[in-house]
Amino acid sequence: MKTVTMLPRSRPLTVADLAAVPDDGHRYELLDGSLVATPAPGHSHQRVKADR
Repeated sequence: MKTVTMLPRSRPLTVADLAAVPDDGHRYELLDGSLVATPAPGHSHQRVKADR
């Protein structure tokens, strides 16, 4: 059974609300009280080109 975390919608979110979000591999941040999920960078973004 999967655990679901419900966040309040009647007020801006706080750092305590962010701490209650389960670690599901997504990157979350708060912007002006709104929860924003950003995807992790892909492999091509992380690859470094070596000078030749």
